[in-house]
Amino acid sequence: MPKTPRIPDPPAHDAGQGAVEWLIALPVLLLLLGGGLQFGLVFVSKNTLDYANFKAVRAATLDHGSISAFRTGFAEGITPLFPSGSGIQGYDQALAKAIATVNNSADLQIKVLNPTSAILAKGGWVETVLRENGKTVQEIPNSRLIYASTGTTHAGETLQAANLLKIRTTYCYPLRVPYISEVIGQLMAHSGSSWDQQCYQNNGIPIAAVSTQLMQSSLYPQDVTDLAAPASGPTVPTAPGQNTNNPGGGDYCSASPTGPSLNIG
Repeated sequence: MPKTPRIPDPPAHDAGQGAVEWLIALPVLLLLLGGGLQFGLVFVSKNTLDYANFKAVRAATLDHGSISAFRTGFAEGITPLFPSGSGIQGYDQALAKAIATVNNSADLQIKVLNPTSAILAKGGWVETVLRENGKTVQEIPNSRLIYASTGTTHAGETLQAANLLKIRTTYCYPLRVPYISEVIGQLMAHSGSSWDQQCYQNNGIPIAAVSTQLMQSSLYPQDVTDLAAPASGPTVPTAPGQNTNNPGGGDYCSASPTGPSLNIG
């Protein structure tokens, strides 16, 4: 019976070659897998932020351009990014985290693109109006848009254009995948504005969203320029039957502080 030929042993210098190759390929493999996972999370979060910015601008148009109302609407929109359990109490906890986030200037940057600073200055479209309570306010009127002439402009804008509220927000979204956050932070440490760089150093990535909507109330320049105005809403979780808006207890009803939400096309 013929003998099976013996396979010679590999040279001694080839021992452990597979382990070395694996160590070289592992970081690249982790980067590809982790990067794909992180990209998916960022994509989903970007959709959430687009909706949150739309909801926030809508809330501001209903409240004279109030930045406080904007922040509150934005917090409500990004609440799904802060999972905190189920039920009403879980929602309250998530909303409280979202409000704390939007009130932190390192996490959210707000820029009013329209009306411009020239439009918001006294004169032009800004009028002094006496309200029913006897107080006077500065406002850009909203009630006569259909009758306003499109040939009359101030600071290059018609009254109709001055009533378009356009706000851009930049949110520092925290990167969730380990290793990827450190890699992106190192690569982008000196990119963008100082705010962007700080976001990268904090293991986040800036995500911007823009929304333009027609004012549904007269615009108060002092409200839309107060970019530091904080969001309003619960700051601590509220248990069922302990709603501060309903001291008598009973069924809990969470009402939006910005009023009813309307859907537009």
